[in-house]
Amino acid sequence: MIGYEHIMKMYRDGVVAFRMKDVVKATGISEQAIRRDIKKLIKDGIIIEIKKGIYAFSKYNQFQIACAIAKMHTNNYYIGSAGAMDFNKMTEQIPAVFIIITDNYRDKIKIKGETFIYRIRRNKKAFTGYIEKDGVRWSNKAKTVADMFESKNFHDPSGIIEIIRENKIPKNDIEKYFKQMNYQKYKEIFNYVFSGWHGKR
Repeated sequence: MIGYEHIMKMYRDGVVAFRMKDVVKATGISEQAIRRDIKKLIKDGIIIEIKKGIYAFSKYNQFQIACAIAKMHTNNYYIGSAGAMDFNKMTEQIPAVFIIITDNYRDKIKIKGETFIYRIRRNKKAFTGYIEKDGVRWSNKAKTVADMFESKNFHDPSGIIEIIRENKIPKNDIEKYFKQMNYQKYKEIFNYVFSGWHGKR
């Protein structure tokens, strides 16, 4: 029961998700023995299987678990795109998928009914402008708008203009992230978005 006790200690210590290989390494017992303990904990409703070799404690929500999985691989991660817009209450549309930006981890996982896609962004300067609460990290309003310029779905700047106006996001806040991430190739579009803009500077 060493594996069982180790996992329950993680539970008490506030661990959200874990890998079987890490439990094997920490306890020194076989994967087969750990698997038996995990099956019992799943049956008891204490943990859930996320995918092969990765588990989470069931008391946490899907967003806490998704961010904990990202954190297994890197400290550079955040929920971006439509997911961040949802968290920031910038839209009433519920996203079909939640995008998590990381610097080294790519995957697609379903957690408690929500689909999470982990995408890699090599630009280290992109990992800034977070809001973090209860183990969930997402980009703030201005950073979310700045990220839209690099979105694969970005075609029409009128959508960005509407979002900026409705949410009263200061131009200078967006420009700070825009310059920091060196989005020079989008400079012309950025200027167009703010041409005639009378919002807060």
